[in-house]
Amino acid sequence: MKYVSNNFSPKMLKGKGAHIVSFKQISQETFDQKTKDAYSIIGHEDIAKLLNKPCNRESIQLEQGDELYIALCNRSRLPEKAGVQAKSSLHYMRCKV
Repeated sequence: MKYVSNNFSPKMLKGKGAHIVSFKQISQETFDQKTKDAYSIIGHEDIAKLLNKPCNRESIQLEQGDELYIALCNRSRLPEKAGVQAKSSLHYMRCKV
């Protein structure tokens, strides 16, 4: 399954066994292309708006073969009332389980 989020936590990994997880920084263009049909678990309302995705504070369990596309703030927080220009305040990662 493919997900889009604004964070990653090891708690997202299903089960108690060992997992091999890889992370790769990707471009905004690749992120936009790969997340067109991804299920949103973006819990930050402003980031969801910037990405034109629904805000959804649902917890998930990642399984082998799943991909998680993550939009992270370059700073500790987005600027107050961030507009579309704040998209440059994000960097993008692909997490593969």
